[in-house]
Amino acid sequence: MSKEQEIVQNLSEFGLSGNDIKVLVTLIKYSSDLTANQLARRAGIPRPEVYRILKKLEGRELIQSLLERPKKFKAVKPEMLVDWLLAAERERVNRIASNKARLVDALKAVSEEKEEEREEREGIQILTGMKQVYSKKIALCKSAENKIDYMVPGAGLYLAEYHGLVDILRKCSHRMPVRILTEVDETIIREVEICNKFAELRQISRIPFHTMIIDDKWTIVGIAIDMERWPSNSCCRDIWLNSKGWTRLYQRFFEEMWSSADPFKLVDTLLKTKLPPKRTSAMKGETGLWLVDAEFNTTYVSPRTAEMLGYTSKEMVGKNLEEFCSQRWGKILHSIKNRRKHRFDEVHEFEFLKKGGSPLRTFIYTTPIENQDNQFTGAVLILREKELSKI
Repeated sequence: MSKEQEIVQNLSEFGLSGNDIKVLVTLIKYSSDLTANQLARRAGIPRPEVYRILKKLEGRELIQSLLERPKKFKAVKPEMLVDWLLAAERERVNRIASNKARLVDALKAVSEEKEEEREEREGIQILTGMKQVYSKKIALCKSAENKIDYMVPGAGLYLAEYHGLVDILRKCSHRMPVRILTEVDETIIREVEICNKFAELRQISRIPFHTMIIDDKWTIVGIAIDMERWPSNSCCRDIWLNSKGWTRLYQRFFEEMWSSADPFKLVDTLLKTKLPPKRTSAMKGETGLWLVDAEFNTTYVSPRTAEMLGYTSKEMVGKNLEEFCSQRWGKILHSIKNRRKHRFDEVHEFEFLKKGGSPLRTFIYTTPIENQDNQFTGAVLILREKELSKI
């Protein structure tokens, strides 16, 4: 890009036309003061147009006229010119900002339908995939004013913490009641403990579907997460509703479930309680949870994961995933690790080695963990024993 093109591009941001900029550049380019005729000739602009532009630029104090006959013009110094343009732009923005309330009222006044009628009108949106679902939930929670009720399966509570929703709920709890109804098992003790510090928490043996109700105005509802397809976009499809009728219906259902639920049991009590042999949540029974850092070193394993491999959780934490597989499967794992800079939401058939050396055939569901700068910091693995899988 040439200097003149750069000048045109930047000055046009201040509301100057192409011919305005031509006149300014011509005055700056020639050190001597110029008459309107000289400007028209050197800038290649018709003289009547030059007179109009000169009047405009003089009114903005970007040029000065000399009291000579014929009248001559000169541009102010470049640094002064830019300073005045910036000052004028700031003044314009401040003026608009000071009139914000009146502008909003004026725009509302010309609306063809009243705001109450617009809010009354029912709307529906299909939310597909984890990102869209949790982005919508977070946005609605941030705009909540009165209360938030959240009924979520155990696996969903873990995902809510992973996607940042739990932190948003914690912040909302400072200004409104937050109630969470969930399942509790050994795989989500950490998430349950976090929620119990800020929300009114109750537990129930099985959540039939998940739903979030905000201010008795908005509802997000969906079926339980299909962990056999997680984390693909087809693993969850939620529905957002702003229908008052449907919201009242879901609110009534939530209240009935809430009244029949048990108060949250402390972790010590939960750990001493024998869990029922048959569990229905997707993250219970035959599945295990495994968290690793950016180099695939183990940072957390659920008791079920350790049991599947014949270790204790303490023995596994800190060790690399490669230490739990054969040389052949280690090469396959290495190829997966090499793709860690890219999204690798995938399902893999994988063979681990148990503590005694016997094989453990599994399907592993992997999804990356990223920081606020979208940098890869680790991964979440859900293990399902192959012989128990219905994939």
